[in-house]
Amino acid sequence: MIESKKKTIPKILFLGAITFEETSGSHTLFYRLFKNYPPEKLVVIGSHKSRNPRFPKATLPNVKYHIIKDSESPTITFRRIPFIRKIKQRLYIARLLQFYFQKIEGIIKDFKPDVILSLTMDYHWYVAYHISKKMDIPLDLVLHDRWEPNVDKYIRTFLQGKFRKVFSYARNRFCISPTMEHFYFEQLGIHSDVVYPIGTLQNYEKHEEKVVEPLKIVYFGNIWAPQPTLIQLAHLLDKKGMELVIFSNQDIEFFKKNGLKSSNLIAYPFRKQAELMAWCNAHASIFYLPMYFDEKEKDMIRCSFPSKLVDYTSLGLPVIIHAPERSSIVQFTKQYHNLPFAEVITNEDEISLEKAISALMNEQHRKKLGDNSLKIWRKVFAPEVVRKTLFDKIIQSN
Repeated sequence: MIESKKKTIPKILFLGAITFEETSGSHTLFYRLFKNYPPEKLVVIGSHKSRNPRFPKATLPNVKYHIIKDSESPTITFRRIPFIRKIKQRLYIARLLQFYFQKIEGIIKDFKPDVILSLTMDYHWYVAYHISKKMDIPLDLVLHDRWEPNVDKYIRTFLQGKFRKVFSYARNRFCISPTMEHFYFEQLGIHSDVVYPIGTLQNYEKHEEKVVEPLKIVYFGNIWAPQPTLIQLAHLLDKKGMELVIFSNQDIEFFKKNGLKSSNLIAYPFRKQAELMAWCNAHASIFYLPMYFDEKEKDMIRCSFPSKLVDYTSLGLPVIIHAPERSSIVQFTKQYHNLPFAEVITNEDEISLEKAISALMNEQHRKKLGDNSLKIWRKVFAPEVVRKTLFDKIIQSN
């Protein structure tokens, strides 16, 4: 798709959190999207999100990267007095903008981009907005998760008003799911395009059902707090003679401290993407995808779309989706109800989860869901599908 339209392909300045392919965590969106983009038409500026030394920073060949280290960014100490905090938060933002202007103006002076594309993580969208206005360059936004950074509430309140302005100003907005698009339309009254997470660029052979005992349920992703659903699942699988395998940033002691009483949970550290997927292709029987049931997270589960589903479905395996009815992933399964690829549980009732596990013990049922899983991947997450949605819109806008 990209190679066939070289004459109309815009020069893009990507400003945001720089992400890398070699990780079994999330944030592979940027690398996969731009894998085949002409390198002379792309410059990348921002901070990076791959801090794990196990993950090589696999950058795009021949693309100019300008990585701004966190230690270089300005810092500021906030006092508890509200009035002083409000003054200092504005001072901090002004200092941050000045810092980025100094870094970026020199970098793009000769590049002369046609469009600025920003991934809405941390402050990058706000920096991109000001540079877009100052240099009169169109701004396109990719909203991968909720935009709010994990910062002091005073700064967050200040930025909420700014985000409304930036969202309205952007030429194109790309949300990661229909539920996110609906959320921002309700909040801001502006429609966006939907661009799902992009699938892996490696080709995996269709997973063939193997008679392997015990059956292995696999989950991978960052875990920052106790996950009751994972512990609950491990105990239920133990009764069925099945194993739960987790690839994450936590070891087995973490799970034991948080209620694990069975010995069928296997905890591995993250692996390189290709290595992880090869392991799953050889050993996994089912994937597990939970989302929060906490009422405090209701907006997050509408706006966040679990990108691990892209890798899950690429192997043609069934999935257990354990999430609230309103979540992006449950709504996604309803949208593609004609291609059922998962057992869906929308409550925290242990009986419902056990029924789903029992159903998946049937080999034919697993095969049917797995076949549909691969069809979902080809229809929604395949690189050519996602890239066409995004780049066609960017190209048409220039």
